[in-house]
Amino acid sequence: MIIVGLVFALLLAFVKNINQGANRFLAFALVSMVLWMARVLLVDIRPGSYLPFQSLLALGPLLYFYVLKITQPKYKFRRMDILHFGPLLLEQAMLPFQQLNPILQLLIFISIIIYLYQSYKLILHFYTRQPIVEMDRSRLEFRWLRRLLVATALLWCLWVVWSAVDYFVYGDRSGGHGYYLFYIFFAVIIIWTAVAAFLRPQAAAMVQAPSNKHLVPSEVRAKGIFLKKAMDRHRYFEDSFQTSTYEIETC
Repeated sequence: MIIVGLVFALLLAFVKNINQGANRFLAFALVSMVLWMARVLLVDIRPGSYLPFQSLLALGPLLYFYVLKITQPKYKFRRMDILHFGPLLLEQAMLPFQQLNPILQLLIFISIIIYLYQSYKLILHFYTRQPIVEMDRSRLEFRWLRRLLVATALLWCLWVVWSAVDYFVYGDRSGGHGYYLFYIFFAVIIIWTAVAAFLRPQAAAMVQAPSNKHLVPSEVRAKGIFLKKAMDRHRYFEDSFQTSTYEIETC
């Protein structure tokens, strides 16, 4: 999982395509997940050791800015947006204290759920901005992203339930081994998101595509204007209506 995550993080960060601005946020999310998996691996190899850095409180904001950038390509990252990553400092301060781990897990859960919900709202808002004729197409293009957001939220809800049962019922005796299945599922979801984002650039192309009215040739527009004026001047539609009325009365 660590190797695959790093490979796709590099692809998302450096391969140029129409989604590159959004993909970089997803690349950082993958790096965050990789650091988390590396931390688990290090604890397995050398019990009692730990990496001095963890960035799970940045995972929610990174996913949110990825969705924001892919639904609003013209959005520019502002200085005030850095505040979304402020809780990282709190996370680093709490890491050395093992007794604060349940509180840290709860904060991570709250952060991710909030940002996943805001990301889902961004997609729904994107639908409302689309013309009626394009709405079904946009729903199909972003259906994979909506499903992954929902799957991630459900996984974290199960994680919190399991953590609460382990802490209050079993006295936190399972240790890190009791969460390995969650680690694997969560890594699969994030990598799946990266694969889908890398292979589906047409979603952002649809967002950035100009309206169809700008693609109509000037000659076709001129013919349309001529036909409209001819209809208004000669009122052909009234002649057709009067002829039909006369035929009905004659019968």
